[in-house]
Amino acid sequence: MIELTNETFMVQIDPLGAQLHRIFQRKNHIDYLWNGDAAYWKFRSPILFPIIGRLENDTYRYRDTSYSLGRHGFARFEYFDIVRQNDAEVILILKSNERIKQSYPFDFELQATYKLDKNIVAMRLDVKNTDSRTMYFSIGFHPGFYLHGINPGSVLEDYVLEFEPENVADLVKFKDGLRTGTIIKDGFSASCVPLTSEMFASSAIVLSRCQAKRIVLASSKHRHGVGVTAEGFPYLGIWTVAVDNPPFVCIEPWHGVPGREKEANRDISELDGIKVLDPNETFTAVMKLDFF
Repeated sequence: MIELTNETFMVQIDPLGAQLHRIFQRKNHIDYLWNGDAAYWKFRSPILFPIIGRLENDTYRYRDTSYSLGRHGFARFEYFDIVRQNDAEVILILKSNERIKQSYPFDFELQATYKLDKNIVAMRLDVKNTDSRTMYFSIGFHPGFYLHGINPGSVLEDYVLEFEPENVADLVKFKDGLRTGTIIKDGFSASCVPLTSEMFASSAIVLSRCQAKRIVLASSKHRHGVGVTAEGFPYLGIWTVAVDNPPFVCIEPWHGVPGREKEANRDISELDGIKVLDPNETFTAVMKLDFF
């Protein structure tokens, strides 16, 4: 396990998936990140690449060939190599190979950089197209925050999401993990949203055209919380497991969006929200987490 440290925080990153593994504040013994309990959700902060969510029948086409690709893509299941590491920063990389090309035919490099500065963890993803062809992909972050770890004894209903500035966004409707095609324009308009288990009973909350630059998970009953700064992302997912008293909540900035009903085996170049990257070009996505 890779560790970044300073006087206040210890951050762990797992080379498997290059995902955050732990964010621990020493003074108050706070575990901000979800602990990966498989009874609820076995991941902690996976990188979503090269798709977001799922596609109908887990398939897409590129030109005349069909490919199978599971929910959120393959990056979270791949080991990343360490490029450089010190106490404050680590850079990891995943390169395409023949096995990966069985599900995703493009040559690429996916670099993940984590930097710890005081109470901030900056996460940067760089996608480079090393192919001779135009490359199509989606990419996103999926950090889960451990409610009881942040504030012992707390429950989901103790928390709110604060949007800075006030958020006006379209609400994207889902069924069984796929978009229905219905979008409620300006259907999510608020500066402060109380969280409840019922909000997530049927699916995640997915917003498009989200205007907020920073989303804060906070509680009027407890001291500690998390800020998520993510500018320029066209979609935002908010999710937890559909159980009574879910123990975590995820705040997910996305460049891309899950597939739509009745669109199985669609060409990847035609997927909604898909990013287009020419040969030798690099696309960068950045998210910063601050802790209080």
